[in-house]
Amino acid sequence: MLTLSPQIFMLTVVSVFMPSCLFFIPSQEHPNAAAEAKPQPTRQELEQPAPVDIAPEPTDPTERAIRTIRNRLHNDTLSSRNPNCTQAATNRAKNDGCRALPTLEELPEGVSSKTTYVDLPPFGPGAIQSDLPVNWSDTVIVGAVKRIQPYLSEDRRNIYTEYTISVTEVLKDAKRLSLNTASTIALDRMGGAVRLASGRVLRDVVHGNGARLIPEHKYVMFLTYDARGAWFRSLKCWELLNGVAVPIEPGDVGKAQAGRSLFAGLDEASFITAVRDAVQRFPSLR
Repeated sequence: MLTLSPQIFMLTVVSVFMPSCLFFIPSQEHPNAAAEAKPQPTRQELEQPAPVDIAPEPTDPTERAIRTIRNRLHNDTLSSRNPNCTQAATNRAKNDGCRALPTLEELPEGVSSKTTYVDLPPFGPGAIQSDLPVNWSDTVIVGAVKRIQPYLSEDRRNIYTEYTISVTEVLKDAKRLSLNTASTIALDRMGGAVRLASGRVLRDVVHGNGARLIPEHKYVMFLTYDARGAWFRSLKCWELLNGVAVPIEPGDVGKAQAGRSLFAGLDEASFITAVRDAVQRFPSLR
């Protein structure tokens, strides 16, 4: 039976290597499996982001159309979880896997957030491809975070955060998007915290994607381009902090803590050179 603590509403999410495809499994289906299979969240992941005021509806028709598409891409559609779920099936009283989840605003009083667990795709084989997944990325850039804005999905069951990234260096542009140092891109990441006009704060906490990106901080970003939303999704990021490479994805953090990382602590120039070298040596798999 699903239980709701006073602090949190929990869902377990298992992702496959398709950035836009997620399979949602209510935690009551496997009450112990998720706890046993998932590592404890890191301190960084437990630091909840400060809520940001909900963005006003765009007035420009082109911007409004793009926002509608991006909101829809984060819908928790029943068909994506179970293709056998018909509209009639969603109206059944029993929970047979076709029962619709509540919107974030419909969560019981006192339940402050929804929690989602995601798994990064396996990047192997090889240590370099795992740490620097250049072959899985169609775009690799160095960029600085300029703006952070969370949005509700169209069905209001999920939150995603859109990061505005100023490109400072292009290391790979397999999609031939003509990226350069004058480019600004939109980066999509699951989760976030949004403050509604009423003052209520809604949170969608995601574990597994690594630490949140910080405004004005610089990162090496391994990305895939999603033409549907004319934006990018992140496979992995490394922070360039105080002139050195710092891992933020849980697997990379674990390697660094165990002294097994090939790249953690490298000076910025050497790290970027290593990424450039990897781009040249490993063909793209996408």
